[in-house]
Amino acid sequence: MEKIHVLIYLRKSRGDEEKDLENHKRTLIELCESKGYSYEICSEVGSSDSIEFRPVFSEIYDEIKNRENAYEGIVIHDYDRLSRNGKDLELIKELFLNNNIKVITPYKTYDFTNEADDLNADLMGFVAKLEFKQIKKRLKAGKIAGAKAGKWVNGTPPYGYIYNRADKTLIIDEDKARIVRYVFEEIKKGEALYNIAHSLNCRGERTSKGKLWSHTAIYRMATSHTYKGTYVYGKTKGSGHKNRKTTPIERKDSKEWIVVENAFPRIVTVELWEVVNQILKDRKLVGKKTVASLTPLSGLIRCGVCGSSMVVQKARKNKWSDTIKKCQHRDLVTNELCKNRGISVITVLNLVFDDIKNYRNELIEYLKNAEGKDKELEAIIKEIETLNKDIERYTDTLERVTDSFDEGIYTKDEYISRRNKWMGRIEVSEERIEQLEKRLKLAESVQIEDKIAVLDGIIESYNNNLSDKEINRLLKSIIKDIRLTRIGDEPLKIEINFL
Repeated sequence: MEKIHVLIYLRKSRGDEEKDLENHKRTLIELCESKGYSYEICSEVGSSDSIEFRPVFSEIYDEIKNRENAYEGIVIHDYDRLSRNGKDLELIKELFLNNNIKVITPYKTYDFTNEADDLNADLMGFVAKLEFKQIKKRLKAGKIAGAKAGKWVNGTPPYGYIYNRADKTLIIDEDKARIVRYVFEEIKKGEALYNIAHSLNCRGERTSKGKLWSHTAIYRMATSHTYKGTYVYGKTKGSGHKNRKTTPIERKDSKEWIVVENAFPRIVTVELWEVVNQILKDRKLVGKKTVASLTPLSGLIRCGVCGSSMVVQKARKNKWSDTIKKCQHRDLVTNELCKNRGISVITVLNLVFDDIKNYRNELIEYLKNAEGKDKELEAIIKEIETLNKDIERYTDTLERVTDSFDEGIYTKDEYISRRNKWMGRIEVSEERIEQLEKRLKLAESVQIEDKIAVLDGIIESYNNNLSDKEINRLLKSIIKDIRLTRIGDEPLKIEINFL
């Protein structure tokens, strides 16, 4: 008879010492040996209660999901060592149930095919969730108290500073601080943000994450209160996470901010910071006076070469003279303008409506052959949902890997290796989702008749001389963006991404 093969999972929880982990390890090994199990051991130290921040458990999760009969049981000291997050526990329980994996503790074995064990596990999960919420409240209260005391509680410090673990504050990194001062002085002289970024990139300077400087990064640096020694905490609420459903991020009223003056050593003077921010504010105000009227393609055109938005300029008198200006994006290293040329709006608009007619015909043809597609539609949706959950876990694990490196848990080589692994998985999953979403658009036969009706209305409206504003509104109801490519003497290419 073959031995039952299990995985011993050890996790250092809050309040545990190294000796506690060793005691747990010894207890679980004795348990496995007394029952005649063959076993492997995985340990996780300095981790969060949520699996989204636990790289080792995330790897175990993926192994069970992708390798049939990976383990017959997971051996842990207490049930809540799996997670105190209710959502995570449901995902874990579903995975274990689908793969016939038992959860084995020194006190009880949970078999999720057994109704009593399943109910018992749910009860344990409910208790763990309550405890998890209390922990989150204490952590939030601790962050607020720390911020009011001038302690740094915002994660990775701004460029030019180093986090001092001893007193939980910031100290100046002089090598990087000279770059910060250079940026402020250049803006004071009237230099464009694009040119400052280009200058830094040409000198071989990189951001804290090793990336090229951009005008956006320069702007964020110049507007950060930290550089004048002021700590501002709690400016926003919500998350706005791009890979999972969260509360949209919103800016709080400034009266709700926690502001601590002279919290950190200054890299620039208060006077210089104020001058620079007034300059940036004045530049913004100029832009409001030059907002152009809408054209049929306003807000829809993106460069097919670099992906930047392209400006659609409305003519003062003759609408047939509306133009799409050449791409204004500059390369971050060479500072050269993108070579994508502009063209008249009417030329592109005619091609767009030709494509809309072709798209309508494709949908009609699809309807004729749509019978028996329900199972395909269901399979596509299910796979997309699974991939999105994977991306959510991969992204959160990647963030945890970065935090672990910042905290000194991982060496630089370990960090790079783990970062590349999770970034690779995210990229593969995103590419697969993109492929599936294209198939989904043609597989959603239930909505196709409605789409055809909308397309018919848009085609008819174009022939009925509607206003530019109305045409723009209708196009935005069915089109995400239009990618335009026109390099040198090459023929114009457009690619429409329909909603």
